[in-house]
This record gives sequence, C-alpha cells and structure tokens, in this order.
Amino acid sequence: MALVALIDEAVFHQILGWNHFYDKSTTAVGLFSDGLFHTFSWFATVASLFLLADFKRRNFFWLKRWISGMFLGGGLFQLFDGLVQDKLLEQVKIA
Repeated sequence: MALVALIDEAVFHQILGWNHFYDKSTTAVGLFSDGLFHTFSWFATVASLFLLADFKRRNFFWLKRWISGMFLGGGLFQLFDGLVQDKLLEQVKIA
C-alpha cells in the first residue's frame, strides 16, 4: 500500500496538482497535508523494506506471495482512495 501511496501522491498530488489530501482549505494547507501524507508513505515504505529484508534473511520470502501482496495492497489503497477520499470526503462540502 505504501508504494502505491507514494506513486499516487507524487504523480497526482505533486506533479499534476489535480487534488490534495485535504482540499477544503487554502492551497498551503493542501500542500502541508500532502507533505504529511508523503512522510507517512515513506515511513511505511521503509518499514516494509525492513520486513522484506527480515523475510529474506530467514528464508521465508516467497516471490509469488510478495507479488500478490503488492497487487492486493495496491488495490486496497485504490479502493480507499476512491471511496473514502474522493467520494465520502467530497460529499461533505461546506457551501
């Protein structure tokens, strides 16, 4: 999930500037929320790399399970991003 979150945040939030993690305030607040989201994504990615290294050290790493976990995590992140951030949080707009 962390890898897809990094890609999503870098491409859609920073490079394209389509939306921010929190869009209901000024641009500065939106950029700050993107920074927090990016920081959390980096910490989660580094933590998962430590887990991956531990699995490889213990000979518990299976490539097929890792690939399926990458797809499952990416799909779960996209589900969360599409439903919660884009649908639920957008419906609570203040007029």
